[in-house]
Amino acid sequence: MSARPTASLHLNAGREFRATQRRVLYLLQGLAARGHRVLLCCPRTSALFRRAGAAGIPCAALTLRSSLDFPSIVRLARLVRDERFDLVHAHDSQSHHVARAARGMSGERALTANLFLTHHELADGGTAGARVHYDDPGVHYIASCKPVRDGLVQRGADAARIAVVPDGVDVPALRLATRPSTDPWGLRARGLRIVGTVLRSGKEKNLMPLLEAFAFLHRRLPDTHVLVAGKASPALERGCRDLGIGAAVTFTGVLDDAASVHAAAHVFAYLSDPEGTATTLLEAMAAGTPVVTTAVPSVLGIVRHGTSALVVPPRDNQALAQALELVLAQPELAARLVHGAATVAEQHSVERMVDATLGAYRSLGQLEAARPDSPRP
Repeated sequence: MSARPTASLHLNAGREFRATQRRVLYLLQGLAARGHRVLLCCPRTSALFRRAGAAGIPCAALTLRSSLDFPSIVRLARLVRDERFDLVHAHDSQSHHVARAARGMSGERALTANLFLTHHELADGGTAGARVHYDDPGVHYIASCKPVRDGLVQRGADAARIAVVPDGVDVPALRLATRPSTDPWGLRARGLRIVGTVLRSGKEKNLMPLLEAFAFLHRRLPDTHVLVAGKASPALERGCRDLGIGAAVTFTGVLDDAASVHAAAHVFAYLSDPEGTATTLLEAMAAGTPVVTTAVPSVLGIVRHGTSALVVPPRDNQALAQALELVLAQPELAARLVHGAATVAEQHSVERMVDATLGAYRSLGQLEAARPDSPRP
């Protein structure tokens, strides 16, 4: 006998549409397609609210500014009470704070015993106060990888209340989107060999090691070019000029996704802080672009050097330049990496992510004691 459908309320405070919001949308669509009842609560002005509504996902507007956002706290408590949800799933720490605050005016099991938080960041041990925050028997964690799980345990979370659910990427859509009929920037038409990358908001400093490595590469291979998905800050523009590569770097401006960059690139460079999620890396692998990346925990849990990517030490610009040159100069190596990456991408499909999340709900939560799904009159 199959388990009964769940009724879940999801929270996300983000205004922009980035990897976290894409993951939330994938999850909600997957849950709804499997017959589960879902409700998304997020800011009305957010891109996620607009996209989820267009996809037929029920939405309720909450500002979710902080744990002092009293209107959001009150409305969340009422929604959980009136619509009989089995669980509440917060997809960022800001939403989690609002959900914890709503407990004060709600005795509903969805908040007191079945509150889930998706966690992406690695962590140190933290302060005693932080450990009290994480040592909460009513909160369950969904970690994006094992290093994130270990960080949560260091912070004081009970290992028995943590499930590891890797990020999922839409492999078929990425493969289809990376077969464009035109070259939007005209770079391939100029015969250039393109190094693609993604500039994430607030992470401008992460791009400089790649630009420094590319300066080495460009001196050896003048027909190379960097294509960056993102908008250049004045500091980055100045850095390109100082390195003498200003004419060899193109910033695309803000994009909804990086599929067009994957399509144009001959190799994708993924440089990351030691954080817990590598969705951008997985998207490049799913798109069929060979990858060069750095050895941080989130990456080492996904790729194998020489099989699905080339992995170099962090902050070693010459090693990064040499790895990029190898992929550009050896088509057979690039093809081998693409083949290996395709297998990895399939293991991180949206379907697997949705199934694993449902498994986490059922193994960690107290859903068997939850009330019927039907809302009150």
